Amino acid sequence: MAMLHDHDNDSDAVKIAHDKEKTKRFTLYIASLALVAIFGIYFVFRASDNGGTRKFDLDLKGGKIDLSVDKPIVAQIGLPTSGYQSPNGEIQFTTGKVDEGFIKQIETSSGSLSPTAFSGKNFVNKEAGFLFSVEHPENWKVIPSLNMSTRATIINNFESADNSQNNLNVVIDKLPRPENITEYVNENVSQMLGLGLISQEPGVSYDSHSNTAFLYYHNLHTGGPTIQKFIIDGDRAFVATANRSESGGNGQILADMEMMISTFTLIGKNN
Repeated sequence: MAMLHDHDNDSDAVKIAHDKEKTKRFTLYIASLALVAIFGIYFVFRASDNGGTRKFDLDLKGGKIDLSVDKPIVAQIGLPTSGYQSPNGEIQFTTGKVDEGFIKQIETSSGSLSPTAFSGKNFVNKEAGFLFSVEHPENWKVIPSLNMSTRATIINNFESADNSQNNLNVVIDKLPRPENITEYVNENVSQMLGLGLISQEPGVSYDSHSNTAFLYYHNLHTGGPTIQKFIIDGDRAFVATANRSESGGNGQILADMEMMISTFTLIGKNN
């Protein structure tokens, strides 16, 4: 499959190796969906705290916030957002980071946050450095991570609890060289076209300051929509992907998927 490169001085052997690595990278996203669909093995982790509303005050940089883990964290903090025009209307996606001080305060007040279970209406993986929010966490199962290669790892995988094969996964890709967000997304879109996952290039919304991209397209492999968010942070690319199956399930599932991907946010200090 012919690919375009910006590396004029690469030898043919290096180009071939580079193409193979990129193809391997992108097939990780579909591989997780295929593995779950074929084997149907689920290791389900449930949040242990099902009672009450947990609230606590945060005082960071002079601003006091009454924060509850039973509400979407990113909305309470008021992170900046950018817009994407999807088939269902405009989606606002986060473009900043959640200060790690918030996470420390949450753990001080409510205990450690599990990377294998939802905490209220939020999923927080402090070790991997990301979180997202969902309105109906009871609709989703958390599945163990899959180490697909030495370069890219599926950190968390999620399936809808109605067994309609809706899937969400978070991949961290270790970059072999510096890349900007536009270059990285273009490479992956080229791979999708080459692998027959899409028939035309999808629209992409970029926020260059936060190295974030958001896209929404019809997936020919699953027969339903796919929603993706790409974030480059140093030498790592975070890719959150939600695949809705052809059967789809109810509208609540799709709304959850849009919310999880649009609120997918890194934990750390903003640039």
